[in-house]
Amino acid sequence: MSTVQDLAPPPDLNSYHCDTCTYIQSRKVTFVDIDASGIGVFRFGFTTHDPASFAHSLPKYNPDLLNKPGIWVRALSERFCENDNILYYYVNSAGYVHFGINGAEKGLFYSGMDMRKDTLSLIPLSLHRTKGRNVQYVNDRGVAARFEDEFCQGYVFTARPMRPRQTIVVQVLVTEAAYAGSLTIGLTSCGPSTLRTCDLPDDAEWLLDRPEYWVVRRDAANGMRRGDKLAVTLTLDGEVQVSRNWSIPITIMHVDHTLRKWAFVDICGATQKVRILSSQRTQTPPQQLGVIAGSAPLSAGAGGTDLVQSGIFGIT
Repeated sequence: MSTVQDLAPPPDLNSYHCDTCTYIQSRKVTFVDIDASGIGVFRFGFTTHDPASFAHSLPKYNPDLLNKPGIWVRALSERFCENDNILYYYVNSAGYVHFGINGAEKGLFYSGMDMRKDTLSLIPLSLHRTKGRNVQYVNDRGVAARFEDEFCQGYVFTARPMRPRQTIVVQVLVTEAAYAGSLTIGLTSCGPSTLRTCDLPDDAEWLLDRPEYWVVRRDAANGMRRGDKLAVTLTLDGEVQVSRNWSIPITIMHVDHTLRKWAFVDICGATQKVRILSSQRTQTPPQQLGVIAGSAPLSAGAGGTDLVQSGIFGIT
């Protein structure tokens, strides 16, 4: 039997170095009850699939997971499965999975993960209650939609300031060919709770006339189609990078990295409905590696969520 605890940085993880690899995300598992008379093994790994998709299709035997595409699972040696042992494991951008026990690195566990796909889960981001007059939250899963007969005023703000190394992903759900233009993205030092709907202009560039710190990029990605994802990453030195469908990111803006900044999106033009998610798929130098804590339930209010790795594990 095992339980998953909140992630804590393994003591020596920051010393991990690879010139061509980037640490991406980690999970931690504590073994709390081991039955010495039982037969079986503990397996763990990663998946590109939404865990909800397994609700009615989990195989009877965990080894069968190895035959499914997008799943990488291996068995842990029994000598590491002892009461109160703490297992941690992580994957880097080259697809190498390392593991350790009780804070001590044990080395490479397996390799060969396809990192070209979304091997990190994308967690719906908590949105602030302040929004444009022509947009509504469809549910509490980060989905927002502009009214069909309106063109602008589709502002939505993140509930929390954007963190360095964080990536916000805007997934297009519905488009409207009758309108021109695309998404507007931006960052601001102005806390959304201090804004009223009437403070938000029809043209996002007018925000630059306000006294707070604002940066705006109109038409951030033209020709977005249903299902496309626009990833917006804030780097440690204040670069704002965008990537369409996980292509090579390009820098579109530079911002003051000393300020707290909330991200916002104006769902305008041809983009009608989006889902806003959070990821941590970033190119972090090895000397700046960090570990992100697990997330709490989200809501379209003043709270927020952090990224959780899409890990998978089982006991047989």
